[in-house]
Amino acid sequence: MKQYHLGAAARLFEQVIKMACQLGAIVLLARFMPQDELGIVLLAQTLVTLLLFLNQLGLDSIFVKTIVSKEILPVSRYFSSCFFARLLSALVCIIVINTLAFFLFDKKYALVFFLFSLSHLFMPFSTYNWYFEATVQSVKTSISIIAGSLVSFIVKVFFAYHQYPIEFIVLGYVADYIVIALLNFLLLKEDGLLARKNISFETMQKALKKSYPLIFSGALSLVYMKVDQLMLGNMLGEAEVAQYVVATRLSEAWIFVGFTLVGVYYPLIMKEKLVSSLRYKNSIINKAKWLIWCSLLLAVVTYFIADLLILFLYGDNYLKSANVLAISIWTVPFTYLGTIASRMYINEGQQGLLFWRSLIGVVINIIGNAVLIPGYGVVGASIATVVSQFVVGVVFNIFGKNNFIFLVQLRLILGCEYKKV
Repeated sequence: MKQYHLGAAARLFEQVIKMACQLGAIVLLARFMPQDELGIVLLAQTLVTLLLFLNQLGLDSIFVKTIVSKEILPVSRYFSSCFFARLLSALVCIIVINTLAFFLFDKKYALVFFLFSLSHLFMPFSTYNWYFEATVQSVKTSISIIAGSLVSFIVKVFFAYHQYPIEFIVLGYVADYIVIALLNFLLLKEDGLLARKNISFETMQKALKKSYPLIFSGALSLVYMKVDQLMLGNMLGEAEVAQYVVATRLSEAWIFVGFTLVGVYYPLIMKEKLVSSLRYKNSIINKAKWLIWCSLLLAVVTYFIADLLILFLYGDNYLKSANVLAISIWTVPFTYLGTIASRMYINEGQQGLLFWRSLIGVVINIIGNAVLIPGYGVVGASIATVVSQFVVGVVFNIFGKNNFIFLVQLRLILGCEYKKV
């Protein structure tokens, strides 16, 4: 248990540093860059992020489960096979990103999208982070992510302050992935996990057979989380994207804190399930209730101070973003509940349902954005996102044979454990 608490502390510290670097960078970029240029950089980042599902191949949660339960041995063969599969997928991602950018955006920004797309070449090294998570070595993950965040922050701010072309600022974003990849490789170089001789197409096929439903659900999840930005860019322009993103980044920073903590304690909760269903459910309630309570408190406080916060961080030019922040902050508790539910579906072998859950979220978000953006602009986009997150994270779990997931969510909000019969 001490290892899990140490890992949680390390990952929490990592997220604080990462959050500070990301928020600090977006605040300074908003002050140093014109809104339209910042908007195109953020749109390029959104497009790169949208292809994350294809880079990860749905392996992130399955990988941890497979390592913990020792379903595929040896570990080195499984690790190398997953890494190589992701590397091949990364090449596909680069081609897709640049093809979409060619047809969707101004050709003068082609280099911006190409440079950003190179991030995918270094993303497969996050397989090391999954391995650290599964083997309770989260401190190593924290080291690489903190270093990447700091280097990225320094490079982006330096180039923005000295008014370099936006292509140089994009290099700051890519530097994050390069540093993480290099440090992850160095931290486990001696373990022999990654080697060409360990690559097995049979193992790769086994892994992808389990993960393919998560590829589609991951794609849909990213679409309903990011489609608002693409629709804003096409319907209202790059400046509106900047107004929207500077606010939503504040709430997204907190979302990743929840993702991190759930990831750290996930292997421990899985082990409780092997003991009994009651211990498994109560373990989720005891470990997640504080996370949900804090997120609700955060949402209430932010709602009332949104104007002051935006004015302090970004200045008068971004006052429109205050209304976006006051609404989008409510995605935090709903996303936390949805993340916990996702892990539970995977534990029950029901990862296929995540596809339908995500599809519902995409449909609601796209329709909501199409209806609300023309009349309400960036505020309409934030309303559509909150509604879709609520439906996906909470309402979906009420129906079907897995409605016990909703009951667990309800109990962790109330802080009520299941009693022994």
